[in-house]
Amino acid sequence: MIDDFDDDQSPEEARDALDHELRTVGARAAYQALLEVCQDTKAPAPARATSGTALLRAAGYFNRENDRDEKPIHELSMDEIERRIQKLNRQSAEPKRQRRRRDGPDVFD
Repeated sequence: MIDDFDDDQSPEEARDALDHELRTVGARAAYQALLEVCQDTKAPAPARATSGTALLRAAGYFNRENDRDEKPIHELSMDEIERRIQKLNRQSAEPKRQRRRRDGPDVFD
C-alpha cells in the first residue's frame, strides 16, 4: 500500500503508482466488500442485490463486448494474433458444419 509519496516522482510516475495500487489493492478490497455484502444474509435485500449485480458486471456477464480476449488488434502480441486467428477460423467453420449436418454437403465447401 502506498503510505507516502516520493517527492522525486514525476506526475506520470505518481499516477502510474496510484493506478497500480487501485488496480491491485483497491480492486481486491472492493471485491471483498461486495462479496461480503452479497453473502451477508442479514444485509438488506437491495444491498445484496446491488452487490451481486456489481460482481456480475465486473465479471463481464452484462457486457459481452468487453470479453477479456477482445483487446484492440494493434495491442496484440504475435501469439495473441495467432490465437485470435485460430478462434476466428473455428467460429467461421462452425456454421458450415451445422449446415452440412442439416442440409448435407454444401456446393461451396
